[in-house]
Amino acid sequence: FLFSPSVTKIFHSCKEDLEAIFAWTKKEMVNIFDTQIANSLLDGDFSIGYQGLVEQEIDIVLNKNETRSNWIRRPLSDSQLKYAALDVEYLIYIYKAQEEQLKSTTKLEWHNQEIKRLIDVTFNPLVHDDLERTISKAEEADLLIRFNKIVDTISKREKINPTLFFSKKAQKDFLRLVFKKGIEIACKEITAWRSQLIREDILNLLK
Repeated sequence: FLFSPSVTKIFHSCKEDLEAIFAWTKKEMVNIFDTQIANSLLDGDFSIGYQGLVEQEIDIVLNKNETRSNWIRRPLSDSQLKYAALDVEYLIYIYKAQEEQLKSTTKLEWHNQEIKRLIDVTFNPLVHDDLERTISKAEEADLLIRFNKIVDTISKREKINPTLFFSKKAQKDFLRLVFKKGIEIACKEITAWRSQLIREDILNLLK
């Protein structure tokens, strides 16, 4: 089930689940849908929790009483088991609604690229040599301010969360990689949808 390419596994913020299941099985999951990432691509909050998303999308307020209870003790109580079940019960409904919206805005492929990138980074992290500084700190700061304005403009136009699209840390890392390796290599190290949206503006920024 977990590793079948024909079964969609639905998570909310899946990174820790990927790591936990890999530690347990030594296998990487495939065919994953992440409702937190989808929400961000649909102009929603980047850091929204599962309970917040359920309330936002289905107007159901989940009981949080067992959040900080003792989950190590066995057996789990009936209220803990109910809480755990509710923690996934509404994912299918949110998934169906989000998938339709992503398809209608051509962003489903963006979501799938995000998942692939997340899996790649989680299990095969990229390691760069320390990037040499080729511009002054003042020049870099000015470029980052202008880069951030570009990100905000594109995010509003495409109705995606700016932090998911290009966080400030990602902007800084990307800009330094551009100066170290060039725009072509830098664009290959981000997802294709990001590169497509940002490439022309970055070229204009660096002229």
